[in-house]
Amino acid sequence: MKTRRDIIKTNTTKLLESCDISLKKIAKAIGVSPASISRWKKGLSIPKAEHRKKLAEALGKTDNWLTTDHETEKPLSEVRRIMRQEIHNELKLLLEAERKETALLLENIIKKFIK
Repeated sequence: MKTRRDIIKTNTTKLLESCDISLKKIAKAIGVSPASISRWKKGLSIPKAEHRKKLAEALGKTDNWLTTDHETEKPLSEVRRIMRQEIHNELKLLLEAERKETALLLENIIKKFIK
């Protein structure tokens, strides 16, 4: 399963490659450095929500478009919901003593996944 960073990197790269605007102009328009945009394209970092929204709007897309896995067409929120439901179903099968420990472990995994 793709990580949040992978999805945003892929979509940011696709979006930037599809436009005829320089990184410098885009950076100025959304209030970041060209180096920041370069790091987003490389997947070295992901834009803060406010910059992600400005980038999407500047290039004619929505924030939701940037955070959707277009191979599955599911937004990250839907992917997380499905993951949580699958985890919940598996937890039903565990003994009560094992549930709490496993739930904590799995929640930590999900938190790492959505970073």
